[in-house]
Amino acid sequence: MTIGGTNSSLYTGNINYISLTQAQYWMIPMTSMSVQGGQPITLSGVNQNAVIDTGTTLIGGPKTILDQLYSQVSGATRGSTLSSALADYYLIREYTFNPFVCLHILTSETLACTTKAVVSLTFGGIDYQISSQDFIVDQVSTSYCLAAFFVLELNSGSSPIPGQSNSNHPTWVVGDSFLKNVYTIFRSEPPSVGFANLSSISGAIGFAGTQISNGTTTIVKASGNSNRSSSSSISFSAVSSALFGAVVATIVGLSL
Repeated sequence: MTIGGTNSSLYTGNINYISLTQAQYWMIPMTSMSVQGGQPITLSGVNQNAVIDTGTTLIGGPKTILDQLYSQVSGATRGSTLSSALADYYLIREYTFNPFVCLHILTSETLACTTKAVVSLTFGGIDYQISSQDFIVDQVSTSYCLAAFFVLELNSGSSPIPGQSNSNHPTWVVGDSFLKNVYTIFRSEPPSVGFANLSSISGAIGFAGTQISNGTTTIVKASGNSNRSSSSSISFSAVSSALFGAVVATIVGLSL
């Protein structure tokens, strides 16, 4: 993280700055989204309001639009297919055999989830791609993997955004599944968010993430810059509650 400027070694080309739609949030208009080879989904009105949030792991948005998005993704289905705790999430059912475990196929079937889907989000007239690797969060069973976009209705239900009018409340929370693919700048004056293409030397530092399998999730914590890690397991219901709770806490906290 660079404070007070940008690190030109980590990005290439120009920075595309998008003015905030509301100074209360890092909220900018997201004008469309698409799946490579599919039909673009044009966003308008309140459906454009996207909070850019490094504190959120995935990407949350309205169910009606996400249903359109996932209808263009091969093998996509609602999370409730596997567990009621994943009702607000989506799963991908696509596999490839892992060549490193071929010798074990006769005794145990090992499948690795994969997808060719490349999703793009449009900000400031430029399409920014989410790699197919980042579109998949992790494998949750021998048949399904968790996808990066989940249902988040911030303007209704039990956790509405305090003090927000219906015309200018956040609709999307765009987290790390997208932000890993771009260089992001939060500019205070004039208030805006900027995106640029990553340079060849950009990449993850250390080792951290979330691994989900067989109904439990393992949170892998970085230990310095090495690959040593510690972990703990929690249930599907705890996973969904934790992800949703973190998003709501972030947005509500910003509004106070």
